[in-house]
Amino acid sequence: MLDITNFVSLLIALLTMFWIAMRAKIFSKKRYPPGPWGIPLLGHLHLLGDNPERKYLQWWQRYGDVVKIRFGSWNAIVVNGYDTIKDVAERKDDVFSGRPNFVTQVVLREAFGGIEALTFVNFSPKYLQLRKRTATALRSYLSKCEYCPEDLFREEAEKLTEKLLRYPSDDAVSVVSDVELAVVSVLYQMLYGKGKESEIAPHLNSIVETTATFNKFVGSGNIFDVIPWLQYVMKGKVEQFKEAVLSTDWITKAKIEEHRLSFQKGQTRDVLDALCDLSADLPSCESVDSVSSLHLMYQVAALQGAGFDTTSRTILFIILYLIAYPDVQERVQKEVDDVLGSSKIVKWKDRDTLPYLNATIYEVMRKTTVVPFAIPHYTLNDTELRGYDIDKDTVVFLNLHSVANEKSFWGDPENFRPERLLDEDGMLDAEKCSHIMTFSAGRRRCVGDVIAKMNIFILITTLMQRCSFKKADGHDVDFEPVRSLVLSPKPFMVNVNRRY
Repeated sequence: MLDITNFVSLLIALLTMFWIAMRAKIFSKKRYPPGPWGIPLLGHLHLLGDNPERKYLQWWQRYGDVVKIRFGSWNAIVVNGYDTIKDVAERKDDVFSGRPNFVTQVVLREAFGGIEALTFVNFSPKYLQLRKRTATALRSYLSKCEYCPEDLFREEAEKLTEKLLRYPSDDAVSVVSDVELAVVSVLYQMLYGKGKESEIAPHLNSIVETTATFNKFVGSGNIFDVIPWLQYVMKGKVEQFKEAVLSTDWITKAKIEEHRLSFQKGQTRDVLDALCDLSADLPSCESVDSVSSLHLMYQVAALQGAGFDTTSRTILFIILYLIAYPDVQERVQKEVDDVLGSSKIVKWKDRDTLPYLNATIYEVMRKTTVVPFAIPHYTLNDTELRGYDIDKDTVVFLNLHSVANEKSFWGDPENFRPERLLDEDGMLDAEKCSHIMTFSAGRRRCVGDVIAKMNIFILITTLMQRCSFKKADGHDVDFEPVRSLVLSPKPFMVNVNRRY
């Protein structure tokens, strides 16, 4: 622990560094982006309040598409609007594609023995190799898996439907835990292979509980990333964080070992098999130029972490909007009835014949933007953006929430209108859908976006074919989210009724 003398000395040193930085800025000939004034140590953190999306929108309106802020001890910019975010994410020189070396990343590397998730690896030839092989493994799984992924998604959707329909129709129920278990079950079997429900249930519950603990610990950000020296003052918290992220590591390790022993060339039972196949020519030890075979296979843990929370929260928000807008739900159900009837099983190819249902899913994703800010980017060199100078080692926040609320494009972004995403012929408008950046953009775009979309589409279509959701009497609908790394709907209660 730091005594008061050391603390005061550290504070004086930080204030001095801040003064030097400000003096350098004043006399610099560079043209930096505009932005609000901050304070030493915290920068602009204290201005964000409990609704950072709203504050960033205000700054966007006042300062423009590029806003300079300070994120604790880090120089940072906030990038707003579709065009500017696309420019940043898809720059050919990849100058904005780095990742800051936050304390969170350092702790995660230490916890996993130097192995990093694709999400956090800094941009480099190694990152590109890891991304390419992971994306190839996912495509291989979709096209070559012995058990058709669509069948898996449909099977779990039907299980969820039957579970929900067992509730008495007049009972006010929460569907959160049912949806979470359905999503994590799909994800687990996709990554590690089919399994009996009774055998995998403990693993599924452990993943759900670990995610909840992790989100509670981190909240909407890790304070150690803002004020790094706190990690030395609050070592106990750092250890708790390590324990939280490692609590399901035993599952990943056990599954990797199982697959190493049972994998056969040309066999694709799941994503881990596909990764095993692609890791065969990789070295067993990490090097500067190449990832190791274990590093590649360990990406199942990254896919597990990234896929569960975002997908489950999106599905819950869709159900919430369906009960809040019964006319939308009825129109979706009519479309499903006209195309599929009451018994035809849904397939991924049916998405083209269900444009309004798809538009509803996209509109919910736009309105909620469950990941309002992409995982922070980092400048690898000095560069320019929209006529402003951006220094090397600048943290870059891509404000995806701004894209969803861009008035010049959407007209009335505050309103929920699925039909805005249909063209004159009543089909899904691809260009408008591209402005919903749920999965980010560029070479940092989520590699599992197609699988997530497929899972959500099949699950929601199956629910709409068989169920009706109604707001429970005496319970209000509240769209204000619970803020964490991924936004969640507040607890809500519904009545579930059987359609057929």
